[in-house]
Amino acid sequence: MFYSLPSTQLVEVVRRLRTFPSSLHLRVDEREKIPFPFPKTPWRVPMIPMIGYPPLQIMITAVRETLNDADYDFREFPLAGAVERKGGSRELVNNFTTPDLRRVDAAASRIAVRRVRRLLLVETPITELGQIPASVAGSAVLVASTISELVLEKGFELAFSDSYRRGQVRKSVADFVVNWLLAQSVRYFIADILSQLAQEKHP
Repeated sequence: MFYSLPSTQLVEVVRRLRTFPSSLHLRVDEREKIPFPFPKTPWRVPMIPMIGYPPLQIMITAVRETLNDADYDFREFPLAGAVERKGGSRELVNNFTTPDLRRVDAAASRIAVRRVRRLLLVETPITELGQIPASVAGSAVLVASTISELVLEKGFELAFSDSYRRGQVRKSVADFVVNWLLAQSVRYFIADILSQLAQEKHP
């Protein structure tokens, strides 16, 4: 994003980036039955370091709200990115091979339209996808097919984690979710800065 910018414009982008919100609200869908273990009180996350400026830290506060198309996002940057979490193999089967699939597909379509970046985070090792219990005929194939469709047709990024119901590991994945959302929010913020600069140059 920065590589082709003239040095004077790059300096201005960095200067305006300092106006990035100092606090963000991490929205957790209230329907999440086993949400990630985010701190119950606000906590600080380091911002991307910028040469020539003191380091920034962002205050994060986790809040439970109803999200219509995802499980996690930042209230201040709802368009920037969102995370959809899926748990163990049983949840994958329930969501991706039953009538629930229509609801999942509708939610995924809404995310694809509303959010610039979207992440499907599956709390099951990728090696276990072929070992999904055959409670539904061809369930492993249906799960793999649905995940492929989300990635190839709806533009989801994909991550797997062996963290379902594992305390310390889930904490690390929770940190990953925050950092991923923060990165998307910064990208979105920078894109807005570049748009502003272009309009100022050619009003």
